[in-house]
Amino acid sequence: MAVLHDINQAAAIADTMVFMKDGALAASGPPGQVVNAATIRDVFGVTARVVEDPVDGTPFCLARP
Repeated sequence: MAVLHDINQAAAIADTMVFMKDGALAASGPPGQVVNAATIRDVFGVTARVVEDPVDGTPFCLARP
């Protein structure tokens, strides 16, 4: 188990990710299922685009203005 605040690093190395919001579980599962624009918006209030990393196929989050 590791606690990381870099979503892209976590998605690259984790088998399962857990997102917390206000002390409660917001999402959990494999990175390919939980790292998406909706989760990022709901948990962090940030508009993001999530693409597939061309090297390893993991999700890669890009914050949008």
